[in-house]
Amino acid sequence: MLIKRRLEEILNITADVDYAAELMETEWKGKKWKVFVNPLYEKKSKEWKIAFRAGKPVTDAVRTAAEKWLKEFK
Repeated sequence: MLIKRRLEEILNITADVDYAAELMETEWKGKKWKVFVNPLYEKKSKEWKIAFRAGKPVTDAVRTAAEKWLKEFK
């Protein structure tokens, strides 16, 4: 089931978000961007980075809702 699989993906992707990760400012093509100091974090998925930027309270709420939904599928 697509919904169940996506909920599981969200939980897997957001399980290891480091909300204390350091960012640095860089410039590319005349625009300023914030990138992770840790190059491994820069290689993380778009969803992982969205969870980081959303913050822990929002991501925790999403994870709680996803876990609840998954229990209902069983």
